[in-house]
Amino acid sequence: MAKKKSKTGKMLGEMSGTSNLEVKFSAILDEMKINYEQHYMFKGKEFDFLLIKYNILVETHGCFYHCCKTHNPIPKYKIQKNNLKNDQHKLKLVKFDKYYNLLIVWEHELKNQVLLTEKINNFITKYGLIYG
Repeated sequence: MAKKKSKTGKMLGEMSGTSNLEVKFSAILDEMKINYEQHYMFKGKEFDFLLIKYNILVETHGCFYHCCKTHNPIPKYKIQKNNLKNDQHKLKLVKFDKYYNLLIVWEHELKNQVLLTEKINNFITKYGLIYG
């Protein structure tokens, strides 16, 4: 008899590959004419994007799965707790690296393209290390 998948197991199976948030964010980067690499490996971890010219790593976080402070500040489920632990590990990897910076984009920020574009431009201006 086959083992029945839990609800969390079913969700994880459906989430493999590129998320809808990544698709939306890549469309914004395309519109801004920013060159990027998707699913970039850095120090053994996969980041959603690398803004190539600026050495900026980007993570697109869903409000539910990554517990944004605005919509889901307290983790209730194991998947949320695991995501938070992984997020903290990625943050530390980049924080102590002298060549890369990390930009976090939240799901709710994708709903206002004007503000998100401003956030990206401000981050590039402040933290982007421009290479050829």
